[in-house]
Amino acid sequence: MPLNVRLNEIIRGLRQAYFVKQDPFAAALGRSVAEVSLWESGERRPSEGSLTRMLRELRVAGATTPELNALVGAWRRGMPTESWDVLISSAAGDVPLYCPAGPRRRVR
Repeated sequence: MPLNVRLNEIIRGLRQAYFVKQDPFAAALGRSVAEVSLWESGERRPSEGSLTRMLRELRVAGATTPELNALVGAWRRGMPTESWDVLISSAAGDVPLYCPAGPRRRVR
């Protein structure tokens, strides 16, 4: 059974909506198709750096703030708060990210 069912569904859905195939999505993230496939199957979760790049590329491709919030919220479940703070400060763009267990924060 996949480890991150909700996260993998969100990653797959956003990739299909904005990049269609895994090849261009993986290339935009600087990752292999095999790694993207592992994320989408739920066997692995993206690293903080990969998630940050994913947010940036999806935003450029036209993803909405609620879509990005869903991705971050699913990724955040089970992650230490320190990692979340670093992610918020390093994500690109003026994307308001919602912390399900905390206050609203704006990426700078």
